[in-house]
Formats: sequence, C-alpha cells, structure tokens
Amino acid sequence: MRFGVNQPKQIEVRFYTKDGCHLCEEARQMLTAIADEVSLAITEVDITRDPKVYERFKYAIPVIEVDGAVLIGGRFSLADLREALAEVAERGTNDD
Repeated sequence: MRFGVNQPKQIEVRFYTKDGCHLCEEARQMLTAIADEVSLAITEVDITRDPKVYERFKYAIPVIEVDGAVLIGGRFSLADLREALAEVAERGTNDD
C-alpha cells in the first residue's frame, strides 16, 4: 500500500524510545524515510523520563502511537510501518 500524492493532513506520531535501543534507531530511520512520502509530526518520548511510561513500554519499544493508540511496536519492517501509517491516512486521522 502506498501513500497518495496529496495527503491532506499531517499524521501526529508519538515515538516511544530510549538511548541504546538498536530497534529504536532502526525505527527512527524508517520514520525518516516515510516522512519523505507523507507529512508526519513526530514527537519522541524517552521512556526513561517517566516511570509510568517506562513500566508500560520497557519491553515493547520501539512503539509508534497515533491518536493515543499503539499503531505498531517491537520489531517491525519498513513495509509494516508504511502499511500501518497508510491505513491511518486513509481513514482520515487527526480530522478537525
């Protein structure tokens, strides 16, 4: 699944990560690659800065969240992430 040429809205993404996480580095590279195709507003959240967030995601990072719901996490491919974000774009997330 590919993104349309004219995506009307920016997708707001929360990216849960921490230093030293190699999967997080890979996920960051994937987000950067996809940002060339669709408008993403990425907010990185270091899970070590909040004990509640750390407990929730310590075994799950990297985690990509959209509209307050986990979209994808753990080990995933660029194709997996692209497909998940394309589905979000198609259903018109972040509509006013």
